[in-house]
Amino acid sequence: MNVIAPALKDLEYFEQTVPEEMIVEMSAYQTILEREVLVRSLTPSAADNPRLRITFLQEMRALASFSHPNLVHLYDGGMEDDGPYM
Repeated sequence: MNVIAPALKDLEYFEQTVPEEMIVEMSAYQTILEREVLVRSLTPSAADNPRLRITFLQEMRALASFSHPNLVHLYDGGMEDDGPYM
């Protein structure tokens, strides 16, 4: 994945997993804020599917609306040429 979003440029990626054939998850360390993050995106082939892209964006919006100590917090999300990421 070639994520070039300004908020993700300072990440040091150290692990990549593909739990499903359409999702890519990468563990990273955000150096400027000194924290570990997880970057999740659609694979390029999945991002070409309008239904999968809409589902991913709905998941991103739902996660952004939650605020609970037992749930992950969405720090950033966006759309690149490769597809959406969060």
